Amino acid sequence: MAEIRVSWAELVKGVALKTGECHTLVLVPKTSRIRLVGMFFDLDKCFLLPSAMHGIRKIKGQYDKYPDSNLLVVGHTDTSGADSYNLTLSLERADAVAAFLTDDVAAWEAWFGTAKPAEKRWGTREVQAMLTVLPEGEPPYYQGEPNGSEDAEHTAAVKGFQKAQGLTVDGIAGPLTRKALIEAYMGLDGTTLPDGITLTTHGCGESFPADATGDNVRDPDNRRVEVFFFDGPIQPPPPGKTSAKGSTEYPAWLAQVTETIDVSAEDAEPGSLLIRLHDHDAKPLTDVKYQIEISGQPEVTDTSSDGFVTIVLPPYCPEKITVSWGELPSAGGYLYSRDIVPDCAQGTDQEQTQAKLHNLGYPSETDEEFAAAVRAFQLDYQTGDDGLDQGALPKATRDKLDGLYAGDLDATRPPPDPSAGGAASANPDEEEPAPVTLSMDCEL
Repeated sequence: MAEIRVSWAELVKGVALKTGECHTLVLVPKTSRIRLVGMFFDLDKCFLLPSAMHGIRKIKGQYDKYPDSNLLVVGHTDTSGADSYNLTLSLERADAVAAFLTDDVAAWEAWFGTAKPAEKRWGTREVQAMLTVLPEGEPPYYQGEPNGSEDAEHTAAVKGFQKAQGLTVDGIAGPLTRKALIEAYMGLDGTTLPDGITLTTHGCGESFPADATGDNVRDPDNRRVEVFFFDGPIQPPPPGKTSAKGSTEYPAWLAQVTETIDVSAEDAEPGSLLIRLHDHDAKPLTDVKYQIEISGQPEVTDTSSDGFVTIVLPPYCPEKITVSWGELPSAGGYLYSRDIVPDCAQGTDQEQTQAKLHNLGYPSETDEEFAAAVRAFQLDYQTGDDGLDQGALPKATRDKLDGLYAGDLDATRPPPDPSAGGAASANPDEEEPAPVTLSMDCEL
């Protein structure tokens, strides 16, 4: 008797069986988990800080990979405060994350209202926090550390936002301004799940700490939210909206987890962008003058002796960085220029691959361009693959592409293989910009 191990999702889609044979189907649950651990919440608050955006994008990316999953959002607190208080707060944090993922603006607006307890209520500090990452990809309206003070810097930031949104410019973050601000904050790229999705939320209070700290200890790592991706029904079902100490459901969920992705606040810190410039023969361009432009601010310097360009990023991660090289002293300007996407870890798997190919000089915005770009990359690097495999990137091609982004930065290509059709360029006689390879540490 043949034993076939399948997940719930595979069973729902159908399993092919040979006729005339007996089979045993073994249902193997596949559950993944993303943990947002660290300074994603202030003490007593459920406001999702900008440092959590990297984790939110991880949740969106994981859902894109497993769109049939049932999502369970579980909130936790540290051990400071009473058990009953923390149980309520943990559920509030889970609800706030779910509301953010589904663009539920009204749920967030309510936290600015007087009906909320004073210690939990949102106000000036939360307004400032949102303004530190808006507008996206540009210098933020509020460039300091949120301090909760309605000082001149705060007023100027609010006015800047109001002007851009077409609101009354008075520097006061009233209901209309707050609503527009929440909409913009929830609208940050790559942070929203598809319409119609239902998320189950649950609070565990301080009952299941990540750090065993003892009672009455403030610990950022215990102020966390976990998102479980079940490939079938959530089993066992949650015992209501919260779990008391000693409940068995949360340990049972953990026992089913086959993959855990941890995201900490430190992961969200912007860092540097490392680029390596090469000539047409894939040799590094050493000691070459280049220009970097971020949000309209150009900076000119030279590549290192091995062709590297190191860019210190601003406090925000820009949508694009323009790299220009091949200086023309007589005419001024540069011969080559390319827009680089500094954060390729957003969007669907295909969108991330398209961004990487774009950065390497393979246009891939449309589906047709994407297929052609993949084939050109395969020919250039002789991966042995032939185009897409049922719409997906073949393993050898993915390994080579990811390798260029994993830090080796070696764009040297093998000599053209005549049997593969030679150069991949659609027009070999047309002069093309020198290639760029890059490794990136640029995440919101």
